[in-house]
Amino acid sequence: MHTNLLRGLCIFLGVVVILSLGVMVYISHQVWSRLTPAQRMEYKEWHEKKIKITPQGIESPAFTAETIESAKVFDDIFEKDRYKFMKFSSQIDLWYVDRQTTNTAALDALFAKLPEVEPFISAFERLVNQPDYEFDAIIVAPGDLPGPYTTDIFLKGIVAKMIQIKALSLAREGRFKEAFKSAETVVKSSIMQRYIPLMGRLWGIVMRNRGVEIWREAVRSCNDTVLLRRTLERQRELSSWDGYIVEGESLIVSNDIGLIREIARYGVIANIGDMTGYEIHVEANRLEAEYLEKYVLPTCRNGSRVWIMSRISYLKDDIKMPGFLRIMCKVAPSLRSLIIFFIEMPNYKEVYARSQVAKARYDLLMLETERRICELERGVQHGFITGGTSLKDVFADDGRPYGVKPVPYSVGPDGIDQDTRILYDPTNGTFSAGDIFFK
Repeated sequence: MHTNLLRGLCIFLGVVVILSLGVMVYISHQVWSRLTPAQRMEYKEWHEKKIKITPQGIESPAFTAETIESAKVFDDIFEKDRYKFMKFSSQIDLWYVDRQTTNTAALDALFAKLPEVEPFISAFERLVNQPDYEFDAIIVAPGDLPGPYTTDIFLKGIVAKMIQIKALSLAREGRFKEAFKSAETVVKSSIMQRYIPLMGRLWGIVMRNRGVEIWREAVRSCNDTVLLRRTLERQRELSSWDGYIVEGESLIVSNDIGLIREIARYGVIANIGDMTGYEIHVEANRLEAEYLEKYVLPTCRNGSRVWIMSRISYLKDDIKMPGFLRIMCKVAPSLRSLIIFFIEMPNYKEVYARSQVAKARYDLLMLETERRICELERGVQHGFITGGTSLKDVFADDGRPYGVKPVPYSVGPDGIDQDTRILYDPTNGTFSAGDIFFK
């Protein structure tokens, strides 16, 4: 009887093992089949190739007391009058959507509200001009919740809208030097270090585009060629920055390194000098969980506590999955890493295109400034300062420069020259038809 029982148990276990292996093979096949050839190659490198990262590459010194105080003042001002600032932001959005059809009364009404938000704008300008400023320097209530999970980057989007209205007001009053400075502040606020979490980089793109638009509007109204030449020099200085996404980079790896770099500011240090991308991801999750447990959970408010605990649980498991699948992944780590890669993998082409759009728009800002100077100095519509048209269109496969007639333009992410007949609109799709230019 015992022999029959044992035999039955062995058969049962054998069936379970066979079924489990079958499920593992099926899941692996399904996930693998959904990856493109390029993504499969990226996964292989991410899982197997050692990455050389020097300590200097992820160095992240703590912010100075002045920068932390500036960030706290900025946040405190917002928290004190949150409703007022959010309402003003919504009013700007409404004006922005209809500004081509509305009369000047709507803009005048926004101008009238600027004194109420000037302390908020001034606090932002003070923060951005700190010597050690970085994009992630905006910290919500740093005394309560230190670190990257308190970075409230959406505040930058709100204040950028207000600065746009301020710059328009200054330009109307003929105070173009101050208007240019306001635009420059928004552009400067978007500059960041090589490694920063992907969400921060996407917000950086938003801020840079907003700054470019503010600067372009001020340039369009200015008749002072001396000021225009000075602001062109400043535009060129800021253009030396390479951009948000490096061509061919692994977004998963750079996102994880960015997270590790941010956490390191608060004393949770890692050595990732010779790891694979997958090992870096596992280490990033471990460090994030450690950071949350040691620094955030003990001080967080009750409303955040459930979310923080859930996040810690998620990080320790890497991914949420049924218990039987988690066991399989422990037996076959390659399946675990494949599932993680599939879940975490950003759309590189999408993100890289957004970064290149921001670069193209900035290049076009410089060309538009050159054109405005030549229009005022020489009385020509399509003149450019020497060397201006040598800028290469980032979306042209043949290395041609940007188009210049009827206005400076890029062929856009679709790579097709529309001769500015169609204006590129990312809301139609990142790779939709249209050229990039200023209306």
